[in-house]
Amino acid sequence: MVTRPVLTCSLLGLLAGQVAIQLGAAPSFVDPPAIHGLAVLSALGLGIAIVDIDRATRAQETAETLVRRSEERFRALVRHTTDMIMVVDARGVISYISPAAERELGQPVEDLVGLTALEFVHPDDREALAPYFELVSRTEEHDERAEMRLRAASGTWEWFEVSAVNRLHDPSVEGFVAIMHNITERREFQEELTRQAYHDSLTGLPNRAGFVDELDRTLDGLESGERVAVLFLDVDRFKLVNDSLGHEIGDRLLCEFARRLSDSIRPGDVIARFGGDEFTVLVRNVEAATDAVHVAERIIASLRQPLWVGDREIVATGSVGVAISEAESGPNDLLRDADLAMYMAKENGRARLEIFDGSAAPRLVGRLELEADLWRAVDEGGLDVHFQPEVDLDGGDVVALEALVRWQHPTRGMLLPGAFIPFAEESSLILAVDRYVLREACRLGEEWRERCQSELRLSVNLSPRFIRQDDAVSDVALALELSDFPASALQIEITERTALSDDEVTTRNLEALRAFGVQIAIDDFGTGYSSLGYLRDLPVNCLKLDKTFVDGVAVRDADEAIARAVIAMGHALGMRITAEGVEDQNQAAQLPGPRLRHRSGLALFARSAPRARGGTSPRRPG
Repeated sequence: MVTRPVLTCSLLGLLAGQVAIQLGAAPSFVDPPAIHGLAVLSALGLGIAIVDIDRATRAQETAETLVRRSEERFRALVRHTTDMIMVVDARGVISYISPAAERELGQPVEDLVGLTALEFVHPDDREALAPYFELVSRTEEHDERAEMRLRAASGTWEWFEVSAVNRLHDPSVEGFVAIMHNITERREFQEELTRQAYHDSLTGLPNRAGFVDELDRTLDGLESGERVAVLFLDVDRFKLVNDSLGHEIGDRLLCEFARRLSDSIRPGDVIARFGGDEFTVLVRNVEAATDAVHVAERIIASLRQPLWVGDREIVATGSVGVAISEAESGPNDLLRDADLAMYMAKENGRARLEIFDGSAAPRLVGRLELEADLWRAVDEGGLDVHFQPEVDLDGGDVVALEALVRWQHPTRGMLLPGAFIPFAEESSLILAVDRYVLREACRLGEEWRERCQSELRLSVNLSPRFIRQDDAVSDVALALELSDFPASALQIEITERTALSDDEVTTRNLEALRAFGVQIAIDDFGTGYSSLGYLRDLPVNCLKLDKTFVDGVAVRDADEAIARAVIAMGHALGMRITAEGVEDQNQAAQLPGPRLRHRSGLALFARSAPRARGGTSPRRPG
């Protein structure tokens, strides 16, 4: 910038001097014209020097400008970055900390400089920091990371990820440079994911994974002679509550059970929701079996108390199995034994406890294996459908067929319904059996109708649970569609208790099936708790007189009177009457009245061959 003025002034000065010498106004040691040559050389050298000086000055100014801008940019980045930058000297004292510290920790920067860094570190994290900084101090190049908690001015602890490098030998730093990124939200999110992985979202209790993990750690820490117990609890008939009152009521019932269980256990014991309506309890410090039994008895007693869920009073109970650890017991062993003991409690009447008995284990395991086999039979088409004829007493013609399920077990032989239906009714397995029998019966029934060119009616028994489900009507409709069997030729048989249920879903399904054209029959009529007033309003087409009355018709006047009364009442209400189990002409003669049919003891056999079927068989839930 100043090169030209300086050079001009210098040249003008030289020129003025030469003019003065030439006019004799100024003395000269060198005679002209040599003096003028020297003046030219001096002017040339001066110009070069001035240009060089100017170039160097400009370069220095440019460098200083770049440094200044870089420093301003760095200060701006440090001031606005979300990460804290801290320099700690060899003594652990903070020599520099970025302005982000005020935002992250809530303290002014000037108050932090000069303090020992460990003052802000959580006590539990200090021990881990010593080897960390020792590792960082070994080299200037290695970039190590660690996580620690720092105390904020509010007293809370914030999680930071720390990346530190060693710059002790750098004269401009002389310390460890640590960049700290706040990861509090990430840690909280990770902790929440871990909590969800090991806790039940409905009740807040530990879940299966959390309980097994705790049981495993407890067993590993037992000293010689120390024992624990596992209680396995299942809510009795919980599926009935879910099916009849809805899942919302069922969930609230489970939450209330969880609260009562928590109030019944001892300090230090652990309770978990194992899955569905199953709960487990880890009882520590068991000196004798009575310690675990007392806990189980308190639980059962607390569950027996009526509870209010919304505006409904519900009495629900639980069955408890108890297993006590032995020297070599593992988590899976204890859970298996407690589960088997719970099944024993169920078989022995429910709402009670049973201590695991090894001698009963094979029978219970056999029961579980049979259940698994039944699921497989449903999936693979291993159930058989037999048909029992219904005969019109007036003409002796077969007018209907009743579908009966049989199971040809691969090792146990032919099993009647009494061997597998009761335990199937305790779970969703009964729905799978009902769907299978309904579809297979409709398929075979349509084959019978086509082969015999007959308008035979087909009767199929369905469980109360099937009728209570929301999909009952669509399941029946699908079975009819897959087989082309007419709805008007299908008769669904239900029990009196199901027919007289005040459950809205059951009533709606029965009315919808009747409107769809399906006939409705009450099976085993006379053995339940029928109200004749209700019978008048039910969507029922047929009453099936129970076999116990038919057997007594010829030998007991009372049974004959009851049978005659039921027949007369049914006919008066426009219903068909079917007498079950008529074995001879004498019994048939004692059942007078028009439109009376009897179900013969003769069974017609139709084996269901395994083949591809429409739809999918329901599979056992995990």
